[in-house]
Amino acid sequence: NTIRNCLSSLKEGDLLALLGDRDFAKSGYKLNFFSHKTNVPRGVGYFALKSKACIIPGFLIRENKYYYNFRFEEPLCYEDFKNLSEEEIMIKCIPIMERYIRKYPDQWYIFTKFWDDAQAERGEEKEVGRGK
Repeated sequence: NTIRNCLSSLKEGDLLALLGDRDFAKSGYKLNFFSHKTNVPRGVGYFALKSKACIIPGFLIRENKYYYNFRFEEPLCYEDFKNLSEEEIMIKCIPIMERYIRKYPDQWYIFTKFWDDAQAERGEEKEVGRGK
């Protein structure tokens, strides 16, 4: 079972990389992302609580044609979130993702419908660019 293998790896001290902005399973939480409701996956919160592992937000940034830079934020350790729900953990993670998307909007790709609100249905874009 994939979930069991992921938990086992985390408990052994391995790293687990997860997407925090796409809810492919459609089992996450409807939360504000750039001030509009969308489904956010529950995996980060779930695995952090179950394994007591730290969350280390990481972002792969393209610097130029040939180089990428992997940037890590300060870890959110179990003591920081042990009394929170999975949903509350994701609410803490969203502003970190939003900050990187605002700084590098050309490096965030959406190929499917992301927001479920009326503004998205009218085809109006969210303001995620620099300085917004």
